[in-house]
Amino acid sequence: MKHEEIEVYLSGYLDGELTEREVQLVDNHVETCADCNALVEELRQVIARVCQLRFALSKEEWERMERHIQEGILC
Repeated sequence: MKHEEIEVYLSGYLDGELTEREVQLVDNHVETCADCNALVEELRQVIARVCQLRFALSKEEWERMERHIQEGILC
């Protein structure tokens, strides 16, 4: 798998949505590419933080965040 192609697969890779063959291709690339390895680790940390936030935010805060995402507001 080429370095440029890896980003297309990262979301599915981290969410467990890829086929076994696709996982193998991503694994092989990530093992040999320091940049992609670092990106995968960073994304895993972000996912873990978001999962922690899920329990820390009130229902109203989650609803506000969802509205912002739907409206394309980043702050």
